[in-house]
Amino acid sequence: MVDTTCPKVLLVQNLARHLFKEGRLVLIFGDSEHQEVKGIKGAVDDKATVFHSEEGFKRIKIYPKAKYGLVVQTTRNFEEFEKLKEKIKERIKDIKIFNTICQATRQRQSEIRKLAKDHDLILVVGSRTSANTNRLYEIGLKINPETHLISTSREIKKDWFKNKKSVGLTAGASTPDWIINQVVQKVEEIRD
Repeated sequence: MVDTTCPKVLLVQNLARHLFKEGRLVLIFGDSEHQEVKGIKGAVDDKATVFHSEEGFKRIKIYPKAKYGLVVQTTRNFEEFEKLKEKIKERIKDIKIFNTICQATRQRQSEIRKLAKDHDLILVVGSRTSANTNRLYEIGLKINPETHLISTSREIKKDWFKNKKSVGLTAGASTPDWIINQVVQKVEEIRD
């Protein structure tokens, strides 16, 4: 048997385990149904509290004398986390906060913000079940309503390109190169 867990995810699991062994109550900012979050929670014997939004954090009962530790699902929105971090610090006095968002994820999120501002049409390529891909799509759509999430080149619609001068393209971290290349080829065919 071969463990194919991403090393960055293993790092988050080990960090959560360390916080737990320190006697801290572990908080996880992420999607409770995501496999990564389930794995992190499992690393601390399911004794962690998961929340996915500021509203979710507000609903957590905080014990004033308790010590806390926070880790983040590696594919969360970096800007959302940065805003939330300040609210967490206001509410919890003794907390160790670790930004465990993957560097590649942060970079892709930064790039989609620029692409969405600079181009008329945005294509986000990847699986609809990928948290990473969905986060890119959500960020792009907030900035540019002409953002589309596609899994393959077959999903591209010619009418998306009507009156569009430029197209920005990004992909989720696990999207195979051959799928991205097919999308690029299809876009080039439509644009010619």
